[in-house]
Amino acid sequence: MSPPISAYFNRLQLRGLVRLADLMLPRSGEYPAFSELGCIEHIDVIAEHIPEPELKDLKLLLGVLAATPRPGLQTLLKLMQSPAPWPESVATVLRQMDTGLRGIVMSLYYSGRKGSHYNGPTPLELMGVEIIRVPLN
Repeated sequence: MSPPISAYFNRLQLRGLVRLADLMLPRSGEYPAFSELGCIEHIDVIAEHIPEPELKDLKLLLGVLAATPRPGLQTLLKLMQSPAPWPESVATVLRQMDTGLRGIVMSLYYSGRKGSHYNGPTPLELMGVEIIRVPLN
């Protein structure tokens, strides 16, 4: 059995995130799909900054997403992007889900990091962008 890639999420939860992320960021030309890039290996860089109550909710949501059929995930994405027709209480939750999930997915994908099994260029390399990380002192 291979070692876990996250100290925060189990394999089922990671699968839920990757399934949704692949719908947000499928392979497009020379740009790899989210799962192909393997950036999920770096999820803990983000997770370590999520407050415990929100992390608990996120883990529950990701577990549900792992078991949700693909058409259901596609519908959820559409609802999150266009919450206006719903009552405000529902629309608020959909907007929060969109911001949170999209933030995690995009942060990983455009971080310049890739998985240990991916040998191609990262999206940043394909765009000709270099991120310089400056330590905070």
